[in-house]
Amino acid sequence: MVTEDWDSFRGGPGNRGGDSTETTPDAPFATVGGAKGNAASGANAAVVGGTTNTASGSHATVGGGITNNASGQGATVEGGDNNAATALNSTVAGGDDNTASGTASVVPGGSFNTAAGNYSLAAGQHATANNNGSFVWGDDSTTSTIQDTVVNQFIVRAACGVSF
Repeated sequence: MVTEDWDSFRGGPGNRGGDSTETTPDAPFATVGGAKGNAASGANAAVVGGTTNTASGSHATVGGGITNNASGQGATVEGGDNNAATALNSTVAGGDDNTASGTASVVPGGSFNTAAGNYSLAAGQHATANNNGSFVWGDDSTTSTIQDTVVNQFIVRAACGVSF
């Protein structure tokens, strides 16, 4: 269903282009490519495919996957399952249960990672970058969370060692 001026969608059950308020044109150019249960409700937002994905931020994009959410302006979730990019220009590339909630923060993949600091990166498994400018990597040796403690920190959990 298209609810705004200049919105489009390419089929599939339960898809919606627009914010459903039908107050045009507050979410123009929203696009859903297909699959099912997807919503592009931000201005210039897009969901390419997958199931129950939402792009609600202005210029936000979800590439596919299941139950992903791009709510920040310019935010992107490429795919995976249950991922969220909630801040300005934040990105989750894939994996599952990841969140990029800091401005321009990145989670390139993995599981249960959070990049909450601005310009931070969290990757691997159970890695949390709460502080601005931090890089946190967690290997899969444990399900315990590894997290930064100060701004601009580089911290790695690698059970079998690190080489530079």
